[in-house]
Amino acid sequence: FAANVSALRCFKRYLHESDKARPVLDYLAGRGVTGESIETFALGAAPTSGNALVKWFSREGIELAIGCQLGLLGEKDGRFYDRLRGRLIFPVRDVQGRTIGFAGRVAEGADGPKYLNSPESAVYQKSRALFGLAEARDGLRGSPRLLVVEGYLDVIALHEAGLGPALATCGTAMTSEQARMLKRFGSEVVVVFDGDDAGRKAALRMLPIFVKAGIDTRFLMLAPGGDPDELLRSEGLAALDNLREEALGGIAFAISMYLGETTNPTPTQKNAILEHIFTIIAEADSLVARDEYLAQAIRLLKLEERSARHELSRYLRRRGNSAYRSEQTSSSNQFTENGSGKLTTVEDDLLLLLLHHEE
Repeated sequence: FAANVSALRCFKRYLHESDKARPVLDYLAGRGVTGESIETFALGAAPTSGNALVKWFSREGIELAIGCQLGLLGEKDGRFYDRLRGRLIFPVRDVQGRTIGFAGRVAEGADGPKYLNSPESAVYQKSRALFGLAEARDGLRGSPRLLVVEGYLDVIALHEAGLGPALATCGTAMTSEQARMLKRFGSEVVVVFDGDDAGRKAALRMLPIFVKAGIDTRFLMLAPGGDPDELLRSEGLAALDNLREEALGGIAFAISMYLGETTNPTPTQKNAILEHIFTIIAEADSLVARDEYLAQAIRLLKLEERSARHELSRYLRRRGNSAYRSEQTSSSNQFTENGSGKLTTVEDDLLLLLLHHEE
């Protein structure tokens, strides 16, 4: 951690004290990032020269080899150089506030890839890291709603707007480890992504992960090419608040994705969609959650309930899922321990069979 802490001091000092950091400050001002947010998120700027951090580490007594392991430095022909040059720096911190990695965004008009990020290291595992975690920690526990967004600046914009804790993955897809972390902090996640094809598909891939973690999830897809930061700057807080009311539950979002432009699906199309939905439902460990997800699919696709439940049982049996055994136990209890005096579902099916086959 010491090398990361030292590097962060270098980046922050450069942003605030060097005239050469003006393009980064101008970029932040253009994106509406306030001075308070710059401090809250500990933003910095990497010097433009090729060896400023090398010299800084040497003065601070940080081994240059460690800088290479953390992805802050590179080495070629025995000479060390800075990897993050002339970039806006977002430090990634864990829930304890320790700096574990960095993301470097190129300033507007500059050359190079848009982002250069810290690689995996002894202190930085991207599958367990979330940008904004340290900054939001005070408001996370017991929060009724967590927002998951795509970009670092989206996290900052939502924080400034007071819309509650907002987090972003660090250049990777959502993982089960991150989902379990979110589960500890909040009861519901709202995914706010770009509504283009890539954004919608990325959001859909999150759903089974959240279902497995036992997280209630809603999806708010913005206009294609849009992001929360731009929406807040162009249309204000009310626009995003209005859109939040239109957020879809997980199963409704998945069905809308699989339906596409289809408004009147055929039985064959419904069956295909249901198979996709089953892959999501099967991730739920809770029988109650599985039952509710299936009920939503039945309602939205206008299916016959008994047939849909039968198909789910067949799917789980084919998959060899332990959930099938749980469901069978649950169904057995439900149908054979009915003390109401009414026909159970099993008895009802048997009666229908006898009526149609009197012989």
